Amino acid sequence: MLQSPRTTSLWPAHANAAFWGLGNGLTSTTLATYLARELGAEGLAVGLIVASPNLAGILRLAAPPLLRSIGSRKTFAIATFSLSGVLLLLLPMLAWPGLMPAQAVSLTVLVTLWGLWHLAMFLGVISLWSWFGDLVPGEVRGKFIGRRQGWLMAGQVIGMLAAGLFAYWLARAMPELPRWQPLAFPAMAGAVCMLLAVIPLVALPNVPLDRRQIGRVSDGLRALTDRRFLPLLGFWCWAGVANGFSQAAQGLFPFALGLPVLAMLALQAGMQVGQAGASPTIGRWADRLGSRRLMMGSQILVSAALLFYVPATREAPYWIVGAWILWIAYAGLNVCLPHMMLRLSPGENSPPYIATYFALGGLATAISSVVFGAAFDALPRDWHVTLGSARIDRFQLFFLGGFALRLSAIGWLWFLPDGPRASVSANEFAPPLTRTSAGD
Repeated sequence: MLQSPRTTSLWPAHANAAFWGLGNGLTSTTLATYLARELGAEGLAVGLIVASPNLAGILRLAAPPLLRSIGSRKTFAIATFSLSGVLLLLLPMLAWPGLMPAQAVSLTVLVTLWGLWHLAMFLGVISLWSWFGDLVPGEVRGKFIGRRQGWLMAGQVIGMLAAGLFAYWLARAMPELPRWQPLAFPAMAGAVCMLLAVIPLVALPNVPLDRRQIGRVSDGLRALTDRRFLPLLGFWCWAGVANGFSQAAQGLFPFALGLPVLAMLALQAGMQVGQAGASPTIGRWADRLGSRRLMMGSQILVSAALLFYVPATREAPYWIVGAWILWIAYAGLNVCLPHMMLRLSPGENSPPYIATYFALGGLATAISSVVFGAAFDALPRDWHVTLGSARIDRFQLFFLGGFALRLSAIGWLWFLPDGPRASVSANEFAPPLTRTSAGD
């Protein structure tokens, strides 16, 4: 029997988000990027840093059968999130330059642990979303997701500011240190915060799960032929390709502009402050108006953000501030995508649908990041093309292409159902999954 919202407190879920966000803020991708650069990485390696979580993430398809064998989403989420915290704690220790016999070995350790950390986290996320899908009533689910996303972003802001200030202080106190080392110590503190984030999950009630309805290959394949779910899956994969197209260029551009770590962390923190403030309101709008139009508007803004990277130079790096302001609109996608995912999944909480959604979208991002990272490397550093009076270099080429691809992803959203309905019948075009009250 599902828990009543009057008897179930959802604050532990928000506390989990706050601690997890704090840990994520203390451990930014900037650490991995700067550490990889210290180990001699170029565009392809940076693309692998970005892609490795999603390359490993295809194994998220294993979550449903694992859930079936364990039988409890709560137990599975606690176990996988605990493992991810331990892996993150080990990452800066084992990838420390000079510890391994060669830089190539250190870089391999970095990429491997980075991917395994994300894999453990991703497996937990599938269980968590399925669990929340049953725990939170459909009519207030957008409000819940928006509020939780707000706490997550608030934690990330605090973590990023703390990491940035510590890195700035340590870099000034010990200027001989490489740029990545001041970020390593906050990362280990972030791992501790992520382990603490597991504790609030213990206080949430376990929701019964019919073990017979998960772990079947046919359930995962059904998501690929479900005409309600397919447009959402198509958008997620297309957006992944579009994001991966410019990932390597975006990751290396701060080095080309000569921007310090603190400046990049400040931009990320500012963006996430905006997202933290906007997310609860977006969640309420999703409950009242539906998610489709909100996602369309958000995708237009996040696409246009790349245009601010085009005129940025060492003499005028301030142009990229406009991009980070527009990327506040990611709040709309971060709230509405899971809202729509749960709405369109059969029974509102199907782990196979959720696993397929995350795995294929992550794979699209990973392949795109690696392929276009290699393509970026293949262009000479002085490559450029002249169109009339405009001179386009290799960075600008990938920013403009990324803008066009991101904008074109909106076409998939036209085919999604719209409106404020809390739920959709399991599937109008395929028989719904049978659900029972079998216990975990």
